[in-house]
Amino acid sequence: MRHTKVFFHFFILTCIYAMQGCVSVHLRTANEYYEQFAYASAAKEYEYVLGKKADRDAIINIADCYRQMGNPVKTEFWYQRALKLPNPKVEWGLFIAEAMMKNGNYEGAKQSLTNYINLNKTDFRAQRMLESCDSIAEFYRDTTFIPFLF
Repeated sequence: MRHTKVFFHFFILTCIYAMQGCVSVHLRTANEYYEQFAYASAAKEYEYVLGKKADRDAIINIADCYRQMGNPVKTEFWYQRALKLPNPKVEWGLFIAEAMMKNGNYEGAKQSLTNYINLNKTDFRAQRMLESCDSIAEFYRDTTFIPFLF
């Protein structure tokens, strides 16, 4: 009976060690894909890694993968996580604002852009994006209505 318990504990520890090794292989593979600009393959590997454990670089890289691939929904999701990490980069605020605008979340984009502009006052691109958030209603205005002057 004692040997069975020892064997069981050894088996459990071996499984845990094997799973950790598997995650590190996927992380290494994801990083290689990312460095080769194979963002779709990298994102798939990062999804696997982040499903098993939280990794700062994986969160940052998957957010960038989805931004580069033009997927604003997942870009917004992962940059929200990245901004909660310690020492976030300033430009992530701009990237999440772009994703929010593409998703139609103009109020959230305005807030992110305001925070970004407060940290980077010389970025005129962000200032123009903030202005466009305020004028989006005008952009979608019905142009087929023409008042008759009688």
